[in-house]
Amino acid sequence: MDYYKPHHHHHHLTNAQSDAGPPPYPPRYVMLSDNTPSTNLRPPPYRRNLPHYYSSRLSKTTGGCLCCFCATLLITSLTAAALLAYLYTYLSLQLPRYSVEHLGVRAFEVRPDTLSLRAELEVAVRAENPNRRVGIEYGKGGAAAVAFGGERLCEGELPAFFQGRRNTTRMRIVVAGEGPFGAGMQRALVEGQRRGRVPLEVTVKAPVALVVGTWRLREVTVLVSCALVIDGLATNKKARIISSSYKFGVKF
Repeated sequence: MDYYKPHHHHHHLTNAQSDAGPPPYPPRYVMLSDNTPSTNLRPPPYRRNLPHYYSSRLSKTTGGCLCCFCATLLITSLTAAALLAYLYTYLSLQLPRYSVEHLGVRAFEVRPDTLSLRAELEVAVRAENPNRRVGIEYGKGGAAAVAFGGERLCEGELPAFFQGRRNTTRMRIVVAGEGPFGAGMQRALVEGQRRGRVPLEVTVKAPVALVVGTWRLREVTVLVSCALVIDGLATNKKARIISSSYKFGVKF
């Protein structure tokens, strides 16, 4: 009978493995100290991350707080809307009305050699408050400006004052400026002067607050844009207004 005989060169490999002993297992834990280098610390093999469990109690608490916040916000919004509707109905609020009555020219000098311009104008603005129960307070920081062809010629400050109920006030605003005025703009201005139709844009920005008795409401910014066509610009001359159109806006 034939028997299987193992090869001898395999016995040498087996003996070498048995002499070396079993491979070392990683330690279950490592004692850390100030002298332990961080490079010797490696995560153990075959580690398993523990699953995370979230508490349903936290979710319920968060959802309840969110619902309370939304309900409070809704009630506040409805209350504010109802208050505004009541004030609007009771006070019969009307928007103030503005218009440019005339434009005086104190100085107007076009300089072709330096392509610049110097202007000083006087703008008379009529402000009308038609409300019976509401006063208007004009705060500091208001401004007016005059432009030609999109180029600002001059600007000035608005006075701060209080306008009573059912009151009409006329403001005389002096605007002045000096700056570049290109050849193309000069040609357009000369042509407008020749035809007797010079288009200008007067803009007014005024911070105002409504006053009901002793109650001062929140301040807003009133924006007025007036497109004017005048007969011309000459020093020491009152320009005649040919046509005008207005746009109004409020910035909260």
